[in-house]
Amino acid sequence: MSEYSIKDISIRIKNIKNTGQIVKAMELISSSKVQKYRARLQKVRPFYDSLSKAIKNVCKNKDLKNSVFKQSKSSDRICYIVIGADRGLAGGYNSNIIKTFEQHADPERDAVLPIGKKVVDFLCRKNVRFLGNKSPECEKLSFDDCKKITDLILKSYFGGEFKEVFLVYTKFVSSLKQVPTIVKLFPLNGEDFSGDAEDKLNFLFEPNYEECMKKVIPFYISGTLWSAVCESLVSEFEARHVAMESASKNAGELVDNLQLTYNRLRQGAITQEITEIVAGT
Repeated sequence: MSEYSIKDISIRIKNIKNTGQIVKAMELISSSKVQKYRARLQKVRPFYDSLSKAIKNVCKNKDLKNSVFKQSKSSDRICYIVIGADRGLAGGYNSNIIKTFEQHADPERDAVLPIGKKVVDFLCRKNVRFLGNKSPECEKLSFDDCKKITDLILKSYFGGEFKEVFLVYTKFVSSLKQVPTIVKLFPLNGEDFSGDAEDKLNFLFEPNYEECMKKVIPFYISGTLWSAVCESLVSEFEARHVAMESASKNAGELVDNLQLTYNRLRQGAITQEITEIVAGT
């Protein structure tokens, strides 16, 4: 710091303090958003778990092997629904979800339905083909919006545009752990539903299985997408809260170090002035 003048250090301290105040405000906002979306996630998880368990039981039925919902399409293209953040400054949240997408997708062949401004910005630079003209903001997404996205996905899938549909999102585990996750939405396979489903359950479908599934499956996909959005929002704001908390702490430490340097330089300047005065007398 010896190459800096007292004035330079004073200006730098002021700038860092101003930045620290902004970072602290973002930390508090993120903390508030975390509480809000955690409360919503706690309500959504039991709903999704029950819905998922019911679908698993239905899809393991031995009479459903030839259903249109389990048949893969002839196309070699894959569609990815990628959920990211609308803003940055969230640590590795956005980069991790993009890495997960890039590890599985072929940008030149596959299509993407992005959710979140940061995902859209990144994919635009990669010239990835988008599904649909409008890319919704993650935080503004509602369950009705998830239904509309589901309708678009199902229309494209059953139209033969894709052989598979995947959902890429971040699963919330804890304040310090958010896991990028990828799950297959279509086609439905018995292997995808092994493990939690109960056996020896007999279902009676009226008027028939296909008509029932045309109502149930879109609701299941919408519920899965809505659950992923809720998981992603909590993960995003937890990641941003941790990042801003760390940045706020670092700003405080940097100000302390600069203040110490400032005091030393100022003390040295005062000592020199006194020495010059004494020598002059």
